[in-house]
Amino acid sequence: MNSRVLWILVLGAAGFGVWQHFSPYWNPPPIPFENPAYQLTPVASHSITGAVLSSKHYRSGEGSAVMPVDLAMAWGPMADPVKYRRLDISQRERFYYWKADAQTLADLGRESIESNTANIHCVPASEEIREALFRIQRDERVTLKGQLVDITGPDRNWSTSRSRNDTGPGACEILLVEEILPE
Repeated sequence: MNSRVLWILVLGAAGFGVWQHFSPYWNPPPIPFENPAYQLTPVASHSITGAVLSSKHYRSGEGSAVMPVDLAMAWGPMADPVKYRRLDISQRERFYYWKADAQTLADLGRESIESNTANIHCVPASEEIREALFRIQRDERVTLKGQLVDITGPDRNWSTSRSRNDTGPGACEILLVEEILPE
């Protein structure tokens, strides 16, 4: 093998290693850990700061044992109450829905709404975090810190969203909440 090709391969491997280490979009395969009947696999560290649009509690049903709270949240330009209060917000069956009249949609823009709001399935890291999640109210401004996780359950598997611009089924973040800070 020619030394020039070897040098290019070495530089390419070193560049890939640096990208892996510093990229927020890639983490080495993690070691899964257990939570009663569920296996949680961390995907990436995650932090979100914004306004709570709606909170939905689940005490029974699919996933409620591991994800007892869903928070619909807004960040960036959509975290402004003047903007998000113009939307009709609801949560049901593990989904977050928004509606807007034609004027509101023209003013705010569908893309801005969809890329600056999301439904977050919250997995509490402790009993204290669980209690704090149940106390969060609409219009609160909070920071949630933890890890995005995929979940393997006894009857179903869930994958966290890995994008801020997706919508529809599979677009929710699944966050192992390790810390909650008021803004």
